[in-house]
Amino acid sequence: MDSVKWRVLVIDDKVEMTNDASREISDAFEGSDLDVEVLVENDFHHGYQRVAAGECDIVVLDVRRDRGTEPEDRVRGRRVYSEIRETRFIPVIFWTALPDEVIDSEMEPLVRVFAKEDLSKVPDAIKAAISSGVVNVMSEIESHVAGVMRSYLWEELAPNWQEDTGGDPKEVAYMLITRIASSLRARNISGLMGRASHRYVYPPVSDALESGQLVQRTRQRAGEAVQEWCVVLTPACDLVQGKADFVLLARAYPLDGVQRFKDWTANSSSRAKWNELERLLAGGLPRYTYLPAFRDIPDLIVDFEDTFTVAARLMRPYKAKASLSSPFSEAVLAKHSQFLGRIGTPDLDLGPIKARLTP
Repeated sequence: MDSVKWRVLVIDDKVEMTNDASREISDAFEGSDLDVEVLVENDFHHGYQRVAAGECDIVVLDVRRDRGTEPEDRVRGRRVYSEIRETRFIPVIFWTALPDEVIDSEMEPLVRVFAKEDLSKVPDAIKAAISSGVVNVMSEIESHVAGVMRSYLWEELAPNWQEDTGGDPKEVAYMLITRIASSLRARNISGLMGRASHRYVYPPVSDALESGQLVQRTRQRAGEAVQEWCVVLTPACDLVQGKADFVLLARAYPLDGVQRFKDWTANSSSRAKWNELERLLAGGLPRYTYLPAFRDIPDLIVDFEDTFTVAARLMRPYKAKASLSSPFSEAVLAKHSQFLGRIGTPDLDLGPIKARLTP
């Protein structure tokens, strides 16, 4: 990180304000392990253009344009912020005499709001935005994707153009997308796949039904809204090709209503009760799969014995909440198939075998 030059663009129509900010930020990072360069812009529109052109990594943005050659505008900076959001992602630090105008936009550590008298807090906000790693990760992924496309086009598609694509632009798009997706999956960061956030694509990329998708339906019971959760089990090929007249769903129940969880919470000091619950959560029971809580998704237990079908044309009330990411989506479908295909056998009498094997 210390080898990167971080470019901070201060946008404020008052020259003395940009000078103050530039001095405060430069002094704060003098001698630190972060190389920070401060740029200034006194025109909001030109400031946006510089952001859009990729001239900076972090923005310090005023909100009000004061009366000068143009009329006063209390929300000019907020409009610039909206324009930035339509163009690229970049951490934004509002530094304004009107913090209440933009306080609803604050998303720490990537969007911060400070009053003009709090200039001394801006360097720490810049440091927090850098420490988040977002800018570095985005740059690395963009560079990686561009490299994958460039290499694949030069080394594979161009020499085999007619054979591989038939000259069809759709074929080109498909081959590039699958290549990029495969290369990104290969970059999975070791040690993070155990987090709940990595089990889901949230929100889903599309509202179209997908295998392994978590859907939600709201029903009215006794005058109260009740949320019902299900996982889509219909094979992906049938959904994509529109061949599924019916969609197969497995119900998913909130963990706090499951008996094993109730038994453990009633006696949480019991190692035996936790072992039973742990087996359920770890996937040791063929009938069930555990989906961990994330955002507004509660802890859920998918029950492969409690399945039902809904006519595809009647699926509208079931709203796509999240898609299970790979390989968790495939694992759920495989486990369901294994549960259906299991064959019961009588238990083997292990008593005589133990006696025979005992030294």
